[in-house]
Amino acid sequence: NASPRRRVDWQDTVVPVWFSPSDHDMCGNGINPRPCPVDPIAAAFFLCSRVEERFASSFDRHGRFKAEDSWMVRNGLIERPLVNEYARAIACALQLSDKSVPGPWPDKRPFAIAFSHDIDRLRMHGVWWRETLSLLRALSRPDGWSTCKRRLHSRIQKHRQGMKDPYDTIDDLLRGHLAFGFRATFFWMACKPSLRNSDYRCSDPDVRRWIARLQEQGFENGLHGSYRSAGRAALLSEQSRRLKNITATPIRSIRQHYLRLRLADTWHAQVEADLSVDATLGFAERLGFRAGL
Repeated sequence: NASPRRRVDWQDTVVPVWFSPSDHDMCGNGINPRPCPVDPIAAAFFLCSRVEERFASSFDRHGRFKAEDSWMVRNGLIERPLVNEYARAIACALQLSDKSVPGPWPDKRPFAIAFSHDIDRLRMHGVWWRETLSLLRALSRPDGWSTCKRRLHSRIQKHRQGMKDPYDTIDDLLRGHLAFGFRATFFWMACKPSLRNSDYRCSDPDVRRWIARLQEQGFENGLHGSYRSAGRAALLSEQSRRLKNITATPIRSIRQHYLRLRLADTWHAQVEADLSVDATLGFAERLGFRAGL
């Protein structure tokens, strides 16, 4: 059982004790050493290595590690970046001044936000056969009838009033970011359209124009790996190449569709496909710090 046995107040931070150091382990600046109640290095390694996922035997219907099985979730710690907290506590224990401990964010800012958008579908009202199949699938769910009525009502209203498709939001997102001086990563799918994946091709004229416009404004275009691409290097390489042919720049960032991540197969496949930045490490059903940072 790897659950924390207790919590201690260490360096003005209440931290969980995952691993207790031996009695002779000391911490301090070398002048006034004192007993250390927690082994922060072992605890951080435990969280970052994702050992709980490597040996998991139960997954959800999409092959994902379930949030309910996470030690961070079960112990009510999922909203705390524990690895960052351990790092700050180590600095305090060593009595280092703020000037000698570089922060992770520019200009000593206390936090940073990385905006990103997964472009799954561009139209709520697509071609008739795809929309019909989607409605039939929705009927199999508990709230299927109400979902179908809502979609049909939206389609009728759009047809009568010439309303904008509710999924047509890329221009709105772009204007919103530019208004506040923000930039973001847009993750595009580069596979054949399907119910499980996207309703567009990255080579479509409209998509090409959006990608070019985003690039001109300083936004990043990344790959949104298809549903079956997690752990398949050849498929990721093919999709990355398709998107690169549109952007004319190397593709380095990726987020897997449905947040499908299987350690460590998915990351190995991404490395083989020359993708260096992954934004998949999160839970679909819970917000928080899956790896403690």
